[in-house]
Amino acid sequence: MIIDEVLGGLETATSVSGVLSEMSKISGNFDVASMSYVDTSSVISRSESEPYFETTVRDDFISSYVEAGFLDVDPVIRRSWNSQSPFNWFDCPEFDVAKTRSPGRRNSAGQILDLANDHGFRNGIIVPVHRMEPSGARSSAFISLYFEKDMNFTQLNQRFPPELWLSALYFHQRMVDLRPEHPVEDLVRSEQTGAMLTDREREALCWASRGKTASETADIMNVKPPTVAFFLKSAQNKLGVYNKTHAVAVALSNGLIAP
Repeated sequence: MIIDEVLGGLETATSVSGVLSEMSKISGNFDVASMSYVDTSSVISRSESEPYFETTVRDDFISSYVEAGFLDVDPVIRRSWNSQSPFNWFDCPEFDVAKTRSPGRRNSAGQILDLANDHGFRNGIIVPVHRMEPSGARSSAFISLYFEKDMNFTQLNQRFPPELWLSALYFHQRMVDLRPEHPVEDLVRSEQTGAMLTDREREALCWASRGKTASETADIMNVKPPTVAFFLKSAQNKLGVYNKTHAVAVALSNGLIAP
């Protein structure tokens, strides 16, 4: 692999989808089955109702992950925020313990591994990427590389040579440069519950109240179905309820959405 050609492909891409496609091709040379890019800053700070992410992973995996609330408990999130170096799933103590099944109900780490295994993923490498903006703000994300093969430590390291790490760092820079700006949304507070919902959360609830599925709502809102799931899950958490139907009922009764 000639590094100039690799970085050249990332440099000449003019859109987020183009950069993602280039990075997917690069990582595919090292047996990476799928990949995701997640803005860690928005996850840690909860500054947005859903983190900015791009992925080549199937929608049903992402939807199941979101609906189960794994974003709040995934050990990868905190570790990537505080780390400068790549690590694999089982470098996280929670996953290392959970990989050995024991009788009884699985904890959250075990459930995350089970979900990944159900979709054919056996291990992964997490690449934390950080950049200081001219304003002094920190731009942080992680790139998750999914593998379908069972590999030992040495085999996994062979799938992550220096040129792939360099590509990941430059990929982050290009994503920050090209990703769409997130408009500041108006927040609407319920006088009764004190909950504050964003425009997008209220829009998702509104369409849900009219019987639209997540897929139909995604088409209307021009987003992906997993993003709709993020909006609905965030609204449920803010309203203190545990399902979409209850969230719609509370939002309607408190005037957060119109019937």
